[in-house]
Amino acid sequence: MKLSSITKKPAFTLVEMLVVVAIIGLLATAILPRVIGMQARARDVARDSDLRLITMGINAYKLEYDKFPTPQYTAFEYTNRSLYGLIIPQAYAQSLGSSIDGLDPKIQEYFNYLPKDPNNKGIKAMTNGGCIQGGSSYAYYTNPAGSLFSVTSIAESKKGNASACGDTIDHYKDGAYKKYGQGLKELQLTQEEKERNQGATQIDCFGLLNGTIISYKASCPKNVIIPYTIRGERITAIGNSVFQSQNITSVEIPSSITSIGNLAFYGNRLTSLTLPDSLQSIGNQAFQYNQISQVTIPNSVTAIGSNAFSNNNNLAVTFLEGRTSIPNSAFQTNYISSVVIPSTVTSIGTLAFYGNNLSSLTLPDSLQSIGNQAFQYNRISQVTIPNSVTAIGSNAFTNNTIGANIPYTSATNARGTWIVQGSIWVKQ
Repeated sequence: MKLSSITKKPAFTLVEMLVVVAIIGLLATAILPRVIGMQARARDVARDSDLRLITMGINAYKLEYDKFPTPQYTAFEYTNRSLYGLIIPQAYAQSLGSSIDGLDPKIQEYFNYLPKDPNNKGIKAMTNGGCIQGGSSYAYYTNPAGSLFSVTSIAESKKGNASACGDTIDHYKDGAYKKYGQGLKELQLTQEEKERNQGATQIDCFGLLNGTIISYKASCPKNVIIPYTIRGERITAIGNSVFQSQNITSVEIPSSITSIGNLAFYGNRLTSLTLPDSLQSIGNQAFQYNQISQVTIPNSVTAIGSNAFSNNNNLAVTFLEGRTSIPNSAFQTNYISSVVIPSTVTSIGTLAFYGNNLSSLTLPDSLQSIGNQAFQYNRISQVTIPNSVTAIGSNAFTNNTIGANIPYTSATNARGTWIVQGSIWVKQ
């Protein structure tokens, strides 16, 4: 009797197994750094979130106490020249991390918890000018006056041997340094700015947040002189409704201001106004209901909100030579009695002077376009449209002394002098 033959199954050879192991090793070598890099980037996202949280608490503290938290602990010394201070003692922060027990009670009000680095390290207190290394901890810096602050961390996902110091922007120039806050450089003021600050309204009258005046105490003087800086922080903006209905009689605005918010000086007793050359925008109703009789608009202003100068005292508006355009709705419904348009203006925007008290109007020979309803609802009875005009919008002169608009069919047809005769516009 014959035994059935046994079929031999093929198996991996030693060489084949070594090749497979080598391939797996190569794949692991290629993939593992990417996985580690993704984890580092995720921790960097968490760091950004933590720094924003810390910054929100610090800014809330300043709204209440009018300065940023300053060192509460005497174990660390600093000088006015170093500009570095400590809020959390190093031994405490490193050992307890996210706990807020033991911190100044004033600070505790603004933090439900104290974030710590995703690598499980606390907020590190920095000595004079000290630095933190990548993926180590957060650091909080302030100057002795509490007018400036900086919260810093280091991104793990960036290449390079980065370190962060209180007033350093990317110490090793590799993009790893993260900073929230203004930094700690003291402002260098001109002699004029120093003298202005000395004669300015007391700084305790103002509430300031990130360079913007956000409040003014009702008990403070009604003749306001705004300083260039408050506790080392430069003032760049006047916020919404700051001086609204406070019977302000005069205001001096420094040349550091770039924007004036909505209703900022609404309902006061201003009789004169000088706007700085730095100003770029004026908010809605910013100066409505005052007694201003004349205002000059600097060439730096590119946006003027609706009713910004409404209900003043037969307001006369002057634009400076060099301006090339008047923005849309710049003086819509502002009860302006006269306007001087410089010879450099080439365009007047839509609704620019809609609903005012203009009885006369001189348009410059440089003018090229007039927007829709630009001069609608005024009291103009005569106007000369220069030969330079190539575009004129609908209803540009409707509802002046009469209800009808100038009967033009094209910009070319509109050129020339028009006067009101009876109930129609007549071309001369």
